[in-house]
Amino acid sequence: MKPFHLRSKRKGIRFSQLSLQSKLINPQFVTFLETTKFRRLSLDKHERRMRRKTVWGRMSLLLATLVFGWIIIESAQAISLF
Repeated sequence: MKPFHLRSKRKGIRFSQLSLQSKLINPQFVTFLETTKFRRLSLDKHERRMRRKTVWGRMSLLLATLVFGWIIIESAQAISLF
């Protein structure tokens, strides 16, 4: 099993990641998305939200790790006094 920090998270499919064959399946739909600027407006908001969620998740994991370490250190000091 991979370590936690090396695991890849599932990411949504972006239009730029699709193969050429899948882009040509329905060219009218792709043209519609380009003319309505769907990609630029909606996906940017979604990607920003996903980035914020990732940053908050990593910050909370870091904070939890620091708190856990502090508890371990304080416990070790308390045990050494007795």
